[in-house]
Amino acid sequence: DLLKREWKSVINSMKLEMYVLHGAKDFPNKLPLLKISKSDLIKPFIKWSRNITSEEEFKIFQQYLLKIIPKLLRNYNYIDLTNLKNIQKLLIQNLSWKDKLDGIKKILTQP
Repeated sequence: DLLKREWKSVINSMKLEMYVLHGAKDFPNKLPLLKISKSDLIKPFIKWSRNITSEEEFKIFQQYLLKIIPKLLRNYNYIDLTNLKNIQKLLIQNLSWKDKLDGIKKILTQP
């Protein structure tokens, strides 16, 4: 089903991080490692950032970004993800959450 829907990032995560507890132990090896475009990786962050309206929502977003960006940089080193590195730098700065959110939106919409 995931292959039909082309959820490439989910399929790649499953292949790289899945543990099979019951059934075919070689199942992760049967999944293809799919090439993902930069826009496929960035679009969900853009969409999420547009829906943030409170500091609580931003904190959840920030925690997720700090957790996922190193994984994305490691797993998708064939893509220029300089903007994600810039987001990491922005998140550790001492700014208000609104300023960080505005900065993230600007960084994400850059080509």
